[in-house]
Amino acid sequence: MSLRTKLRFVSWLAIGALILLGVLNANVTRQVRDDFIHTTDVTAPEVIRLGEIKVAGSRVMEEALSYTLLHVADLSVGGADEMHSPELEAQATREFDDAVVELNRAILAYRSGTLAPDEQTLVAHMEEVSALMLWSASELMALTTEQADAAAAVEELNDIGHGFLLVVDDAIALKVKEFQASKELGVQRATRAATTRQAAGFVITIFFILLGILFEQIVLKPLLKLKEAAEAIGQGKLNTRVDIQTRDELGMVATAFNQMAENLDGLTGELGAARERAEAVAQAKAEFLANMSHEIRTPLNAVIGMTSLLLDTPLVAEQRDFTETIRSSGDTLLALINDILDFSKIESGKLDLELIPFDLVPRIEETLDLFAMQAEQKGLELTYSIDPDTPEAIVGDPSRLRQILTNLVGNAIKFTAQGEIIVAVECQAEGNCRHLHFSVRDSGIGISAEGMERLFHSFSQVDASTTRRYGGTGLGLAISRRLAELMGGEMWVESEEGKGSAFHFTIRAQVAPAQARLNRVDDANLSGKRVLLVDDHPTSLEILVRQLTKWQMIPVAVNSGAAALDLLARGESFDLAILDRQMPEMDGLDLASRIRRQRQGARMPLVMLSSISNSAADVKDLDLAAMLTKPVKQAHLYTVLDEILTERETPAHEALPASGFDATMAQRLPLRILLAEDNVVNQKVALLMLERLGYRADVAATGVEVLQALQRQSYDVVLMDVQMPEMDGVEATQRIMEQVPVGQRPYIIAMTAHALTGDDEKYLAAGMDDYISKPVRPEKLVIALQGVQRLVPTASL
Repeated sequence: MSLRTKLRFVSWLAIGALILLGVLNANVTRQVRDDFIHTTDVTAPEVIRLGEIKVAGSRVMEEALSYTLLHVADLSVGGADEMHSPELEAQATREFDDAVVELNRAILAYRSGTLAPDEQTLVAHMEEVSALMLWSASELMALTTEQADAAAAVEELNDIGHGFLLVVDDAIALKVKEFQASKELGVQRATRAATTRQAAGFVITIFFILLGILFEQIVLKPLLKLKEAAEAIGQGKLNTRVDIQTRDELGMVATAFNQMAENLDGLTGELGAARERAEAVAQAKAEFLANMSHEIRTPLNAVIGMTSLLLDTPLVAEQRDFTETIRSSGDTLLALINDILDFSKIESGKLDLELIPFDLVPRIEETLDLFAMQAEQKGLELTYSIDPDTPEAIVGDPSRLRQILTNLVGNAIKFTAQGEIIVAVECQAEGNCRHLHFSVRDSGIGISAEGMERLFHSFSQVDASTTRRYGGTGLGLAISRRLAELMGGEMWVESEEGKGSAFHFTIRAQVAPAQARLNRVDDANLSGKRVLLVDDHPTSLEILVRQLTKWQMIPVAVNSGAAALDLLARGESFDLAILDRQMPEMDGLDLASRIRRQRQGARMPLVMLSSISNSAADVKDLDLAAMLTKPVKQAHLYTVLDEILTERETPAHEALPASGFDATMAQRLPLRILLAEDNVVNQKVALLMLERLGYRADVAATGVEVLQALQRQSYDVVLMDVQMPEMDGVEATQRIMEQVPVGQRPYIIAMTAHALTGDDEKYLAAGMDDYISKPVRPEKLVIALQGVQRLVPTASL
């Protein structure tokens, strides 16, 4: 029998039991209802009708006696002729007639019902007595002339009426007796019905118990076995099987389940092997990338390091141009390597973000500093705008945020021939969290609708001609978008071909306490001071106005030198003026010269905004209070204005960024340095960098030579390459930790071309004190060497 048939059989049994119970209940209900109807609809109305007959007979006697008493009273007073009233006689007659009609109607109504033989005899007797009573009453009413006759008639009427009432009472007593008998019969029937129902309910209860046991055996237990087996397989017990030996659907399901478990067990083994192969491939890929990165970074270290050293020497213009080209190409190749490594780490899910507090504005300004020279060479206006509600310090990954901004600003400069590039930051509060919205707008070539569809795809650009004309791998935007998503945001673009583009991205960050606040509006040195702003670029002018207003200064902005001179000619006075150097018709230098020739501007402090390529030689005669590089940093602008308005001495020109090499560093921080490097070219690069810093270093080509050198003398610093023959840098570091006492150990700086995620943690965990990736930048080397004094005070300085 199939499972479906079994379930149908059980279902029909249950339905049949319910129908049986319903029929029994219906029969009992119908019996009780019939008994009640019989008692109420038959017995009770007949008793009522008998009562109506009794009342009607009594009324007949009452009206006859009333009529008789009326005439007797008239005779006793003085004669019928004097006292008799026709109206009273007529009324008495009508009432008697009505009583007679009512009695006849009541008797007829009772007789029309269904009567038993004894009831029919009683009714016949009641009719005879009623007729006799009516005849006696009529005779009484006719014999009213003499009192003696009236008295005899009244007595006779009373006897007949009394007999009539007795007959009616006998009929009522008979009906009451019948009602009581019916009631007792109904109670007996109800008792029997209740007993029958209780027995039926007990039988049906036993039936349903047996039915539940049968259902459990047929359906529930096999289903529970399947459930437990499925849970066991879900927990990884793939050898679990179900033991159901039936030929119904459940048996078929159990067989299919066991077959599935066997297949799953086999597939799991295959998947395990495939996973091991995939992990091996991933490991091989990671090792390949690491090795390729190391192999490429090693010669790049020489290229970038030597060009840095070469640029620090006196060169003719052509030589400097060639050297900068080599350096730029090396930086491009290094950026490409970093993009490929980042993309690989993102795809493998191994890119971890830092969560550290940092100031937001300096990070944006540092990013723009990287492109200030390129923007100036192309004649582009590069500026930024930050919403006043944006927190000064947030918690996040500053290097990855800077990486996104660097990519977007670099692309904007690359694809913009003229106009402006604006970096804007807006903020929306979400509790202690902030939703930061960054945008980079340019006035470049724009992007077509077709190009925007594949813009964020890996290794893809707008079209092939773009790649040939502007260069690039198409990885930068894909990486930037993934980084924004890892920071809890998103990235999108708005663009119109030929009219520029706007790249947007958002991040979520916690607010961190700012280290220093620029918005010191309570400083009386700036508050209320009138400032003349002259700049032909509306965006730059708007940003300056907003910033000065934030410091409670009073800016007056104009877009040309002629407008500024017109204000001064009208007698307007200002505490200082900020002039843009590059303006059409009248540049900043010409404007400053004319201001100095006017009486109002002879002593007014002048601040010149200029690009980094401008020389200070042609501004000596203008007596400038300061000359700032665009884009202007908020902190620097505040400091300069504060110094000017408090009459402190301020240099007339902002010094250009100094070289990464400080020749006096060795005098301030004397160190004994051991360089562990097996590559001859890298040895040369490192030794020359150290020489530019004023240091002379010893060289070891292997880890064994490092240990031997430390046995000969002590060193303050070991610049440790990781990959060396005989003994690598990690093993050499561990040997140093084992053999050299704590107070005599050198400060070990890993200097390696391994730059994958986790490499720095790996080398620091091995016992090294710091980490520098190749190619080595002079500024990174200086920072690492400065860490010796900060972290190792026992070093022999």
